[in-house]
Amino acid sequence: MTLGRLCTALVVSVTALGYPLSACSSAKSAAPNQEPTAGAGGIGEFGGSPNSAGSREPGAAGSAAGAGGQSGDSFDSESNSEGGKADSAGAAGSAGAAGNAGAAGNAGQPGSPCPTGTFRVSDSDSCRPWSECKLGSKFAASGTAMSDTSCTPCPQGQTTTESDPMRCVACSNGGTAVTLGSGAVVCDCPAGTWGSACEKTSLSVSAGWRSTCIIKSDHTLVCFGANDNEKQSEPPSGPFSAVSAEEYTCGIRTDGSLACWGALASSTSPKLPTGTFTSIATEHDHACAVRTDGTLACWGSNDYGESTARTGTFTSVGVGPHYSCGLRTDGTLACWGLNSIGNVVAPSGGTFVGLSVSGYHSCALRADQSLACWGSADPGFVAAPPGQFVAVATGGSFACGIAPDAHIACWGATEYVTAHVPTGSFKSIAAGTGHVCAVRTDGSVACWGDSMYQQATAPTGTFSKVDSRGSVAVTTDGAIAYWDNDKLTETTPPGTFVEVDAGIPYQGGTHKCALKDDKRLTCWGTTGNLTHASPPQGSFTALTAGSSYFCALAVDGAVKCWDSGGSEKGKPPPGTFTDVAAGLDNTCAVSSSGVLNCWGYIAYLGTPPSGTFSSVALKNNDACALRSDSAMVCWGGDYYDPDPNSAKNIDPGPFKNVSVGCGVTTNGELRCKSFTSARPGKYTSVTNDCAIRTNGRVECFGSLMRPPQD
Repeated sequence: MTLGRLCTALVVSVTALGYPLSACSSAKSAAPNQEPTAGAGGIGEFGGSPNSAGSREPGAAGSAAGAGGQSGDSFDSESNSEGGKADSAGAAGSAGAAGNAGAAGNAGQPGSPCPTGTFRVSDSDSCRPWSECKLGSKFAASGTAMSDTSCTPCPQGQTTTESDPMRCVACSNGGTAVTLGSGAVVCDCPAGTWGSACEKTSLSVSAGWRSTCIIKSDHTLVCFGANDNEKQSEPPSGPFSAVSAEEYTCGIRTDGSLACWGALASSTSPKLPTGTFTSIATEHDHACAVRTDGTLACWGSNDYGESTARTGTFTSVGVGPHYSCGLRTDGTLACWGLNSIGNVVAPSGGTFVGLSVSGYHSCALRADQSLACWGSADPGFVAAPPGQFVAVATGGSFACGIAPDAHIACWGATEYVTAHVPTGSFKSIAAGTGHVCAVRTDGSVACWGDSMYQQATAPTGTFSKVDSRGSVAVTTDGAIAYWDNDKLTETTPPGTFVEVDAGIPYQGGTHKCALKDDKRLTCWGTTGNLTHASPPQGSFTALTAGSSYFCALAVDGAVKCWDSGGSEKGKPPPGTFTDVAAGLDNTCAVSSSGVLNCWGYIAYLGTPPSGTFSSVALKNNDACALRSDSAMVCWGGDYYDPDPNSAKNIDPGPFKNVSVGCGVTTNGELRCKSFTSARPGKYTSVTNDCAIRTNGRVECFGSLMRPPQD
């Protein structure tokens, strides 16, 4: 059969199979012994297909070279009439030329822009919340999906803020950039400076018996100290121009209206006066304020006429226990109410420009910058020092003044105050019963004196751990920081620390133990009437303090307790554990299998809930634990359902860290049973009444108030 007839016969079947007919269409019958023509090269594959929408890569190139041509046909000997010998088959044709590469596919179209507050990682199609960027790193502006990038570190010494994660800012007003253990970079601000970059300073300060309030440069209020008198240290929001801190606290808003909080110890209903005001003074049972027209308004207890406002016009007012004093617009003084020891007998002669009232004594500043004091029977207090002053503040049994050169001088009978006067330049001053706070000329705040309720501890610093009672903490650089009077009397042992806890003050003693970075324990403090044992030797991973004893978790999982006096609370069961917590006279631990074990005096605490847990926290006779499903389960004296597994005692969360009544959710929010309103910001951990934010700053709530810096 000739090649032509062969191609004709095969054309239907071959084309039906989809194969090319290049060999048939291009090859010719060759003469005997003639070299056949090379087959044509195969055609390259199609160009890459366009990518789907949202892809950023070009289409793939065409496939490799085409296949080689077919071998040449053998010569057809059928036409030789004499039956001549057939020629040998022709040589195979050479390989076909490579096919051209396919054209690149069209670029994919950009995906949808990321929503505000999110960013796109460079090689991902998902949008991520900006909160995943640690403070100190920023991301590109949202809404430009092609240019959004992953978190980018700020230049050295700069950080970002929770409210503006797209801009790096430098620490101001003496703030220092520090790197936390999480890798976040934050500004460590001097006392009395505020904001993520220490950009806010303080305008004025007011000191009460157990609390302190500061007006920041943006006119918002922050208060700290005791918070057990209907939340006297939790001011309302909004801008203020003046404040008077006490058990009953009042402030003047920038529009001149009054706002008061805390409980007024008076049988008279605390109905606030109407109008606009320029000056305010509060006591535990009554208050007085000066209106913008100079007239006085007083309210509260009036057993001795202390709330019967005097007529005339005034520039400022002060109040003490059952009496009041005012500075008239003509520069004279007037006092009224209970006269215990001459406290309402104001001096005459001269023109006065300033007034301070506290307890049963007062001081006034004359126009010639001299002082006049009256009331207290203590001659060392009433006799003001010679010299000139530009401001004065009276405390429980002392007084302090600012001299014309801006330094502070204090006198009287309170050693906590007079022995710890700070140096530097100041522009305003306020005194409580046993502590003093003053605003420096740079806007920072210094507080000193009695701090039993943390009222003399202006918030500052960044922290990694805080003890269960909010009296002592570990800073991010491993140092010990005190927030109470122990800072005046105790010497901390040397070393770098990772955890600290303080026992409940008992029989005149305040004892503390800490875990060093080398996993060893050390203890210190005043012993009072107790004899404290030395901590156990060895390596430990966790520490907890009870009423007058301590327990620690060893690296081998065993729990060891000391200072328990041989009582059951200090006798842990055998076995290995992953967490331990001490309460009033009871202790609980999580076993290596996740089961809760409690010992000591547990009549009020009760039986722990069933299930598996990862951590536990105790406070007095109450307990909460983090269950393996991230729920917070609580039981004990303040949780009235007798069944610890009752739904009433369970908050599903999900949580990553819990204390008694409070937990930090997996997205960093703080949730507590003691209050329903959300605490702003993001948090890493909580220990009973204090929580640490992601920026390393501490917020305390409950009976002691320590608000964050920003």
